[in-house]
Amino acid sequence: MDILHSVEHPELLYLSLLFHDVGKGMAVESHVEGSLAAVKGVLERLRLDSVQRDIVNFLIGSHLRMSATVLRRDIFDPEAVHDFAQAVGTIERLEDTYLIHLRGISRL
Repeated sequence: MDILHSVEHPELLYLSLLFHDVGKGMAVESHVEGSLAAVKGVLERLRLDSVQRDIVNFLIGSHLRMSATVLRRDIFDPEAVHDFAQAVGTIERLEDTYLIHLRGISRL
């Protein structure tokens, strides 16, 4: 898995993987919102800076985006590709999003 070895902050990816679905066990409308609420205190206790917190929050908050795009949109539609690219923003976030998506296919 070459992409995994090129991840700049694998610890943030792993933290995101640990928390991305914990909201499923909470009495909340959206498991993603529950997961974001659960990780908030952890990010503070770990004293992560704002950039690191943004990465974890992005990955948890958008971990369903790639699946939704691939399964519900025409991936050959330029608008779908543009929307996905705008949402992800950077190559690093694309790689991290891809790796989060892979967790449903095989464990890292």
